[in-house]
Amino acid sequence: MRKASWTIAILLSVLVGFTCHKEPEEGGGGEAGSIGDPISVVKAPTAERFLPDGWPALAARYGHSYYALSGKRDNFPQEITSKYPVTTLLKITDTDVSGKPVAHGAAIQQVEVNGRKINFVTCHMWPQGYGFGVTGEDAQEASKAAHEGDYHRRFEMQYIIDHTVNDPEYANEDWILVGDMNSRSRKDNWYYGYADDSTVLITQDVVLRQTNLLDIIAETWPGTFCSSTYGNARIDFMYASPSMMTRVVDAGFVLDKWTIPHKTPYFYDPSDHRPILVDFQL
Repeated sequence: MRKASWTIAILLSVLVGFTCHKEPEEGGGGEAGSIGDPISVVKAPTAERFLPDGWPALAARYGHSYYALSGKRDNFPQEITSKYPVTTLLKITDTDVSGKPVAHGAAIQQVEVNGRKINFVTCHMWPQGYGFGVTGEDAQEASKAAHEGDYHRRFEMQYIIDHTVNDPEYANEDWILVGDMNSRSRKDNWYYGYADDSTVLITQDVVLRQTNLLDIIAETWPGTFCSSTYGNARIDFMYASPSMMTRVVDAGFVLDKWTIPHKTPYFYDPSDHRPILVDFQL
């Protein structure tokens, strides 16, 4: 009997799996295509940093022959690894506004699964409460008070969306937008209770109000809140175009002994974020 072709996601920050059922009575074999935010620790000596240069070796542990790095400005880019071919369509670092880059880069990586081409937009938004490039304790505190970190994240998201999902060059394609977005969603505001005009919500509002992308976790688990961090916030997201949302088989955060964060001299091991696991049937 032939084995059915299965794909299951396993990796660090945000995970994607594709499932193909050939015959209902067949067994399953494991294949994985994963998106992850590499933890390249700033404080660690350069010689001790495994990522991002170590991604090919890490991908090989899961039988992944394909991998691609996003636009890279610093130690926090994104990587996609896969058993399926990956083509980089676009890398994003700088923008058309001087001094306002997409801080940790972004990309469109196209993965072809069983003849279907799927565009992944990977991103990792600016993490600070103060604005990009603001230095000095007093200036940073003033910047935080003015919510400049939120405004920079919104700027990053707007630039990314304008040059990917909403770019006419890519009309009518399958999309997955994924990453550590360091921002909260209005979809969860029944839990948070922020004011409707809070700047905390404006980054995700770009996606919710300007695209047809759907928040996979919110759509799968309406009225349920689950933190994606060691704290109490959902700041990691995976969005899908309607064409991909209809193919979601299961979705959730991975909460087990392997994903419990442990404090290390540098940060958290294995991550300060919990994995998102989503299975698609193609």
